Amino acid sequence: MSQPVALKAPEQILYNIKQEYKRMQKRRHLENSFQQTDPCCSTDAQPHAFLLTGPALPASSPLKKEQPLFTLRQVGMICERLLKEREEKIREEYEEILTTKLAEQYDAFVKFTHDQIMRRYGEQPASYSDECTAPAANPDYGPDRAFSSEIPR
Repeated sequence: MSQPVALKAPEQILYNIKQEYKRMQKRRHLENSFQQTDPCCSTDAQPHAFLLTGPALPASSPLKKEQPLFTLRQVGMICERLLKEREEKIREEYEEILTTKLAEQYDAFVKFTHDQIMRRYGEQPASYSDECTAPAANPDYGPDRAFSSEIPR
């Protein structure tokens, strides 16, 4: 079944309820077929009926007693399924937002680190040998400066 892509929230809920109703009708039809073939086995009775009324229901049959469309159990199942679908959608959106924020934070960290390195060492090319000889060649480093609270810049 294909689902419309961009429905507003109330329209989406109505669409989902209609789809669930169709699924339940099919299930009920299958259960009734099974009961007719094997009368000794019966499905759950419908002790609590829940009547949904609305503009979509025809009011042209006043002689007929209004039949409940859904049992309380069915309404619970519909709501549970709708809540699960909404929860999954929210989790996906949340995961996407977190991933985006993490990528932005990482980019900012890389830029900050690059800026700090460029500020400290300037535009001179990095060399491993300069770092290895730095304590001997640089007067700011040495045994008498090892425990100094002043950090060379």
